[in-house]
Amino acid sequence: VPTGALGYITDPVEAESALNDGTADLVFLGRPLIADAAWGLKAESGRESEIRYCVSCNSCWKATVEGAHVACDNNPVLASDNEVLWRPEKTRKRQRIVVVGAGVAGLECAWVAAAKGHAVHVLGSSEEFGGKARLHAALPGGENLSSVYDYQFLAGQREGVEYHLGSRASDADILALNPDVVVLATGSHMPRPDFVPRELHEAGFIQDLRSFSKSVLHTSFSDPGSIVIFDQDHTEMTYAAADFLSYRFSSVVLVTPRDRIASDCSLVSRQKIYQRLHEREVRIITSSTILSLDTIEDGSVTLRNIYNGRPTVLHDVSSVSYAVSRVPDTGLQSALDNRVGRVILAGDAFAPRSMMAATHQGFSVGNTI
Repeated sequence: VPTGALGYITDPVEAESALNDGTADLVFLGRPLIADAAWGLKAESGRESEIRYCVSCNSCWKATVEGAHVACDNNPVLASDNEVLWRPEKTRKRQRIVVVGAGVAGLECAWVAAAKGHAVHVLGSSEEFGGKARLHAALPGGENLSSVYDYQFLAGQREGVEYHLGSRASDADILALNPDVVVLATGSHMPRPDFVPRELHEAGFIQDLRSFSKSVLHTSFSDPGSIVIFDQDHTEMTYAAADFLSYRFSSVVLVTPRDRIASDCSLVSRQKIYQRLHEREVRIITSSTILSLDTIEDGSVTLRNIYNGRPTVLHDVSSVSYAVSRVPDTGLQSALDNRVGRVILAGDAFAPRSMMAATHQGFSVGNTI
């Protein structure tokens, strides 16, 4: 009986191995063809590095279930008339473009603008490209996300983008490149919630979840206490961080004012998140907020149910972190206005949203310059 292999096959090498080792007689592709309709053509011609790989984010599933148009985190041209082997129209007016920020929005904008024929420079504050997506890719369940920014970076190299990484750009650095257009893809940050004392925040004792995860990512400490994570974010990265921290603390407590976690994730992703967190015995407390951190030095945190006001005291707490609604980082905009022909905001600097929104808007900005 001829047998076909299907499910989580995203790479041509995986597909070829399944055919050669007797696993299957043929390979079926579903989501990989949503991420890149030219998957087969590129695989056949040895152009694997040019494939936009499926990251198994299930955004396409979410869009379909909710009755929206099918969409993809990694493919802004999905379902367009010229989707296969898409290329932008060449510009009639070559310009110098400076993209500030090397996250997915900035990288997507940069390679598309360069493919149109513009001279593009990317300024990134980190030594590595990828922005917050790179941190997410280092956390449990986020590994596949690296293919998003890897594709964008390699595409930029092919199109002649010049990358300047490892230094936070000032307005003087930007102006020194004599840009006609500046794209600020400078990301966003999570502001300090009211329950976090300013002095503890400024001293670095209580950090937002992304900053805290990044600071301990490559350490090997083991804490006998609990970490309390306040969740108003409800995206995959928050729960990937909770999963990661469950290996460093004796217990993790997720606290959210909503009636469930992962509200902004697709149904399939939400089920995986619940499974991982329950397997790691992460405690989930819904419909609650943090009332006070006045006794944090004694190892206790007081919660309050948002409906009945009933307090709950958590003991043996050694750390607190938070994931809340993000605020755009647009500090450079005022310094550049009226000094550059055009300043455009992209990605989280325009409006903090999902990876899909960042990729799609970066593509749109790059394609319309």
